[in-house]
Amino acid sequence: MNVILRYTVCNGENGFVADLLAENSNLSKIKIKKCISAGGLWIKSSKDGSRIKRVKRIKTSLNDGDRITLYYDDNALVEIAESPFVIYENSHFGLWYKPVNILSQPSKYGDANSIDSIIKKIRNLNKDVFVVNRLDREASGIIAIAYDKKAAALLSKMWQNGSVKKSYQAVVSGVINEESGVISFLVEGKKSVTRFNRVKTDEDVTYVDVEIDTGRKHQIRRHFNQLGHPVMGDPLYGKNNSHKKGLMLAAIKLEFISPFDKRKIIAEVPEDKRLW
Repeated sequence: MNVILRYTVCNGENGFVADLLAENSNLSKIKIKKCISAGGLWIKSSKDGSRIKRVKRIKTSLNDGDRITLYYDDNALVEIAESPFVIYENSHFGLWYKPVNILSQPSKYGDANSIDSIIKKIRNLNKDVFVVNRLDREASGIIAIAYDKKAAALLSKMWQNGSVKKSYQAVVSGVINEESGVISFLVEGKKSVTRFNRVKTDEDVTYVDVEIDTGRKHQIRRHFNQLGHPVMGDPLYGKNNSHKKGLMLAAIKLEFISPFDKRKIIAEVPEDKRLW
């Protein structure tokens, strides 16, 4: 459930923001407090002009004219059952395993469940880290985290120019008869290339190894849906493809030449974190 609440403080209203929002919405105070703690509350103060701030203090006091926006999303409040862990790391960047239900980047609905915020807590960092590549919230796999702006720029350029080999596992609906194939449907009007090899079939699903030449939003999910074989457990694409384990898509391997020491880096997800 997604809810956006907007409210302007007026007529001498006082008290704390959680109380005010609870009085003027259908959300319970418990849900509102959880949302605020997760980073879903934004306040435009009447005292400092146009500046809008994310506010996490439940007992934030208010002034006349303050404009409040609460972005509530059930997904942003999901308890994280598993923590990210590092697979490869040097002083410039790390390749981390991202479990499902962790966001690749913060949103207006919150930042508590974003990979950068979690890593900063794990490492007790006071500085920002930078997410280089994104994975869907529902997907698991390897994500690159730069520890400074120079590393972020160099790695981002590599992801953009196709210097990184990206390998995935997926379970898709239906039986694919071909041993391999290339899917090249446009995604959002842009060239997109997905390559796959059939690993096995099991009843009415097919297990595939996947590589992508491009990195469009939801590329693998969109491509297999357009092929008529949507990824199992995909909540956005396909029909009759639900799965009790959720989205059956995982980014299992990255290969590239380090821009710092020119060594070849091969990072792989441990076997117990793969789909099979």
